[in-house]
Amino acid sequence: MRSTRTLVMVAVALIAGLIAALLAVRWVDSQVKNRTATSLASASKLIVAVEDLRVGREITSASVKMIDWPSDAVPPGAVTKMEEVIGRTVRAPILKGEPMLLSKLTQQGAKGGLAAVLAPGKRAISVGINDVVGIAGESLDGSYVDVIVNSTDGADAERQRSISKIVLERVRVLAVSQTPGVQGRVNAVTLEVSPQEAEKLDLARSVGSLSLMLRGPGEEGEAQSRGATKDALFGGPSRAPAPAVVSATPAPQRPAAPARPAPMAQPAAVAAPAAPAAPAAPTKTCVDALVGSERRSECF
Repeated sequence: MRSTRTLVMVAVALIAGLIAALLAVRWVDSQVKNRTATSLASASKLIVAVEDLRVGREITSASVKMIDWPSDAVPPGAVTKMEEVIGRTVRAPILKGEPMLLSKLTQQGAKGGLAAVLAPGKRAISVGINDVVGIAGESLDGSYVDVIVNSTDGADAERQRSISKIVLERVRVLAVSQTPGVQGRVNAVTLEVSPQEAEKLDLARSVGSLSLMLRGPGEEGEAQSRGATKDALFGGPSRAPAPAVVSATPAPQRPAAPARPAPMAQPAAVAAPAAPAAPAAPTKTCVDALVGSERRSECF
């Protein structure tokens, strides 16, 4: 009898627990649906990129799409209408899934291409760089770099010295050209420079190979460097100064200036007459002689 009651109580407890679990699941599900519905009702429509967009790229309907975005998380300057984006040019790199911001787009009506992103007074010039020491191009667009040239210094007539020197600093990268089929290898870049910097860069690429050195964000200082040579790198002797060139033609002789007469010496004071010296005593020579047993001494 008691075992029957125990089994009934256990069955009732299991049924009650199952009913409570089902009610809890339904309640959680209803809460999630309510919150989702509330979020969708208050969500905003934003335009995002469906692929990575580089500088100078013209935006088309195939490169962007509209998605729901929480209203309380809309970034400042985000574009909410498709017609405000189509036809504009990218002026700063935009990653896949990133909202389209007005600060990264050119003005409406501006011509596409790199000309639309150039700052006033700037020019765009493309140069080849050393692909062995080039920087990977995925994060190079829109960055700032220093340009280094490796060439030979012909100032020493006896030998040609290899030298590396920074020729341009804080130059903005507009576009990157990568080697087809080789991931991360850069063989050419397009830089934003002034006309004077363009002349200097064109001369540098004509005398040697160019390399890039990536700068940190916000770094404004200039590198105080005179360049690096093999002698300085390996501790070799420094270049001695060039010897002075001696001309073979003798220098014209100037006539000697006439000698000036020596000034006349002043007459010395008359000295008192010296006292007469005393006569010296005559010198005598003595000789000792032995005569028999007698010793005699004679002086003369």
